[in-house]
Amino acid sequence: MEDTISAIATALGVGAVGIIRVSGPESLRLVNRIFRAKEPLSSSRPRYLQYGHIHDGKGVDVDEVLAVYMPGPHSYTGEDVVEIQCHGGREALKEILRLTFSEGARPAEPGEFTKRAFLNGRLDLTEAEAFMDIINAKSRRALVAAGRGHKGALSRSIREIRGRLRDLVVHLEAIIDYPEDDIEDVTYDETEGVLQQCYDAVMQLRKKGETGQILREGLRIAIVGRPNVGKSTFINKVARRKAAAAGDRPGVTRGKQWITVDQGLELLDTPGILWPKFEDQQVGLKLAFTGAINDDILDPENMAIAFINHMISRNPDCLRNRYQITFDTIEEPHVILEKIAMARGFKKKGDEPDLERAGKILMDEYRGGKLGRLTLELPEDIDVMLEQKKARAAEKAVLDKERKKAYNNKKKK
Repeated sequence: MEDTISAIATALGVGAVGIIRVSGPESLRLVNRIFRAKEPLSSSRPRYLQYGHIHDGKGVDVDEVLAVYMPGPHSYTGEDVVEIQCHGGREALKEILRLTFSEGARPAEPGEFTKRAFLNGRLDLTEAEAFMDIINAKSRRALVAAGRGHKGALSRSIREIRGRLRDLVVHLEAIIDYPEDDIEDVTYDETEGVLQQCYDAVMQLRKKGETGQILREGLRIAIVGRPNVGKSTFINKVARRKAAAAGDRPGVTRGKQWITVDQGLELLDTPGILWPKFEDQQVGLKLAFTGAINDDILDPENMAIAFINHMISRNPDCLRNRYQITFDTIEEPHVILEKIAMARGFKKKGDEPDLERAGKILMDEYRGGKLGRLTLELPEDIDVMLEQKKARAAEKAVLDKERKKAYNNKKKK
């Protein structure tokens, strides 16, 4: 990198100590111009702290500091790096940072020190990601796992798998290209064995990755069940404290509550739920569409997809006109829900459509009449429902007859 960058390396806020990091080819020169000590920083021993003061060029000392020079390539970024340790007040940090800018450094972009370490070969991509995991670790286990990644454990495993595959390919290509040479053949079983071992190693890494994701991001678990079965009591047992209201009667928990059990683990205490029993699932869906069934027991995304599927055959224009989207009636309902989410600007991280939020808005606007005057049932639907009911009754009668016959035969024996 040709330019020199500077930034505050410690967390924002007031503290006892703050650190300004300067990295690049001009880092030593520009810090020398604002650092005053018994001897210039350039004359001191590398990687040893030197006491002195930062001055503003007008004879005014800004703060007393410790400065250390770390020449590249043996530094975090692989470049010449100078770190200034000063008092952690905001004004001291801001003023020293401003002075580094005035001497020619430019503000570092977010993550640019680690980016330079990656580009200069000091870190590979997995080690750079592990560095952020160390910073964001929510538990000791997460910290230990991130530390292993930062030391290159994952990189070594990947290199080992890649090396075995490369050696196998080289051997096979040599046999094919030079059949006249005395090269030991590789049997099918040997090739299959190497591939299977590499596959197993990759699956093991994937399994560890899933565990690592849980350690990094934590778990958020909803405790769901019928009323008065001990959901809140269970949470209190796990949390080892009375975090949720509990009682020997239904209805004690009246709202949803997230409870932090441990670093990286949260449990959601929910009211008891009962799903009504309907002979026809479509009856239950239509009741859910209108809001007759409590939304807390339903998944908004799945309910919205079912509603879209119903509207596609009945009144697709109500969706097109309301959300200003285009679609064919042969499109999958979830694709249409994605279009609604994007049209409303409902996005998650990474610009993925937020289908849950879009589903909630869709159902709220339908119930509020914003999609127009719609009906979920037509007169001919009643005839269909009656025919289906007769068919179910006939099927049930056949099953009951078969069960009764089986029971009588068993009784005779």
